[in-house]
Amino acid sequence: MAAILGEEPVLNGLCGILAWRDGPGHIRHFAIEPVVRFGERNNERTARIDDLQRAFDVCVGAVAEVPTTFELPCGTSFFSFARKAALVLSPGRL
Repeated sequence: MAAILGEEPVLNGLCGILAWRDGPGHIRHFAIEPVVRFGERNNERTARIDDLQRAFDVCVGAVAEVPTTFELPCGTSFFSFARKAALVLSPGRL
């Protein structure tokens, strides 16, 4: 996105949810609380990050987090999420 839009409007971001389509227009999630992680590409804490966090604070059913260093939480979150998903989706097989 930064290559197309430029660096300024782009944030790092990661969403974590374990979900499936339960029917037309109905998405069901389970096992983990949905999380949205975001931050500036240079890890700086800016007013727009604070504004976005406040916007997420009023959302019900999802948690917003602003990691101090974005690269490490992204990688560890994915592997933690994948491990939890494997345990949930494969009970008794691991």
